[in-house]
Amino acid sequence: MDAYDMTLVIALTPILNKVFLPAAISPFLASTITLLGYALTLLFRPIGSALFGHFGDRIGRRDTLLITLGGIGAASALTAALPTYAQVGLVAYGLFAMLRAILGIFAGGEYAAGHPFAMEQVTPRWRGLFSGWVQSGWPLGSGFAGLVVLAFEGWLGPAMYSVGWRYAFLTGLIPVVLGLAVRLAMNDTPLFQELKKAGKVEKAPFFALFKPPTLWNFLQVLIVTTAALINYYAIAMGMVNLIPAAAKASAEVTAVLLLITGWVGLPLDVLAGLISDFTGRRRLFIYTSIIFAVLSIPILYAFGVLGFIRGIVGYTYLGVSIMMLSNALLWGPIPAYLTERFPTSRRASGVGFGYSLGLVIPAFTSVYIYYLHKAFLPIEGSIPWFTVAIYFIISFVLFGIGAYLGPETKGVDLREIT
Repeated sequence: MDAYDMTLVIALTPILNKVFLPAAISPFLASTITLLGYALTLLFRPIGSALFGHFGDRIGRRDTLLITLGGIGAASALTAALPTYAQVGLVAYGLFAMLRAILGIFAGGEYAAGHPFAMEQVTPRWRGLFSGWVQSGWPLGSGFAGLVVLAFEGWLGPAMYSVGWRYAFLTGLIPVVLGLAVRLAMNDTPLFQELKKAGKVEKAPFFALFKPPTLWNFLQVLIVTTAALINYYAIAMGMVNLIPAAAKASAEVTAVLLLITGWVGLPLDVLAGLISDFTGRRRLFIYTSIIFAVLSIPILYAFGVLGFIRGIVGYTYLGVSIMMLSNALLWGPIPAYLTERFPTSRRASGVGFGYSLGLVIPAFTSVYIYYLHKAFLPIEGSIPWFTVAIYFIISFVLFGIGAYLGPETKGVDLREIT
C-alpha cells in the first residue's frame, strides 16, 4: 500500500508542482520542492518503525498491521481533499507535507511488522523465493500507480490539474480495504505465538536493539539498507522524475517509466530471491555490487545520452530495465535477509528500524541530485545522467561493503537466532 501511495506522488509530481506551488518557479526546482514533501514520508518512517515495531514485538505482527494499514489509507485519502495553491497559497503545500509525514509514521510501522509476518511463516528452504514475492509488492504497487495515472491522464486530460489528481489518491482506498480483509482472516505467526506462550515477549524490544550482540547486527543491516535505498531512490527520483523534468516531459511520460519499473521489477525481484536460495544472500549481494558498480556509467550513458538527448527511446526503456535488474538483485532477498538477522523477540523492531533509519540519507536524494547536477553541468548538460551514475556507484560500493561485513544467513532457523 505504501508503495502505491508513494509512487503516486512521484508519478503526479509534474501535476502536483502546479497544484501546490506557484507557477513562477522552474519545473526542476518545483519537482525538487514537491519531492521534499515525499522526503518527509521517508524521514518520519523511523519514528513509525520504532513505535509500531515495539507493538509488533509486544502485541503481535497481525494486530499491528491492521492499525498501520488503516493509517496509511486515511492519510492517502485525506491528501485527495487538500486545497490548492490557488485557494490558500503555500498553506496547501504545508498541509501536503504534513500528511506525507503522518503517512511516513504508519508506513514505517507497516514495514516493521509486515516482513516478519510474512517471513516467519515460510519454510527455510524457499525463504528467498518468498522474500522475492513479498518484495515484488513494491514494484507491483508502483506499476499500478503508474497505470492509474496513465488511465486518468487519458480519461481526464487537462482536468488532471483540477480533479484528476484527487481521484488518483482516492484509489488508494482500494488496496487498503483488500489488505484489511486479508489480514483479518489470518492468524498471527506461529513463531510469535510460541514466543508469547512461552512468556518470552520482551518489555522493551526496541531498546534491546542497542545491546550487543544485536547492536552489531543492527549496524551492519543499517549499512546494507542505506545503500539499497540510495540505489532505489536514484532510480525513482533521479531517473523517473528529475530527468523527465529536465527534459520537459509530461506526467504521462513519467507514468510510463514508472509502469516499466513496476512490471519489470516484479518478476526480477522473485527471480533474485530464488537465486539467493541457491547462491546464498551474501554472495549474491557482493557479486551484484561489483558487477554493477563497473557498469553504472555505461548504463546511465545509454539511458540519458542515447535515450533522452539523442532521442532513441529504446535506450531509455532498456536503461530503466537494466537498472531495475540491478535493483532487484539487491532487493529481492532483503525481506528474508533482514528477518534472518534478528531474534523473534526483537524482529519487528530490528527489521523496521534497520530499514527505516536507512532512509534518512536517501530521503534527500532530490536535493543531492539537484546540486550535483549543477556541479556536473559542463559534463552532462541538461540531463543529469553522470550525476546519477556516480550516485549508483556509491550505492553499490557501500552495499558490497555492508554485505561483506555480515554473515551468510541462507537456511538459518529463525527460532535459534539470538
